[in-house]
Amino acid sequence: LHDGFQQYLAGATFRLKAAMNYLPEGADESRAQLEKVNDALKHTQSGLRSTLWAMNEESEGPESLIELIQFVARRLPQWEGIVEIASEGEERKIAHNFAGTILLILQEAVGNAIDRGHSKHVKVRIVFGEKGLAMTVADDGSGFDTAAARKEGHYGLSGMERRTAELGGKITISSKIGRGTTVRIALPL
Repeated sequence: LHDGFQQYLAGATFRLKAAMNYLPEGADESRAQLEKVNDALKHTQSGLRSTLWAMNEESEGPESLIELIQFVARRLPQWEGIVEIASEGEERKIAHNFAGTILLILQEAVGNAIDRGHSKHVKVRIVFGEKGLAMTVADDGSGFDTAAARKEGHYGLSGMERRTAELGGKITISSKIGRGTTVRIALPL
């Protein structure tokens, strides 16, 4: 599954780049649209990779969500020394597909903090309450203009929002340039 779809997407990207080389001078609008298609293909490929990764991790890892997140963090060397994981409250058993989706959201939030925000410290806090779970991912990175990012159609933000909504939850993303980013998620259990 993984190799087949990844190869198709990689092949489509190569063909798209080759086709762009045949565009005549002055075809700037066409080139810009094809670049957007190329970006969408790359995002799809990355999303497929992340989804398959999370499915594999949640099927192989521990049953506890906190232990699963810690298990995953130990397997990601780029998180070492940067990501701190804390939890509060009495943990309840969570369905595998629910845990897998939480991992995808967490991976996107932490990945953005490290890759785009150049964070040196990311704190992941999970609180189990009576009626649900709250997850906060706060970083000390460069931050960004959330309105501009939405206008530009950043896939990571919309992906986290879509996944949170699929779980019946709510997400808030707040950021200030030079002051880091905080992602807050509230999920019913």
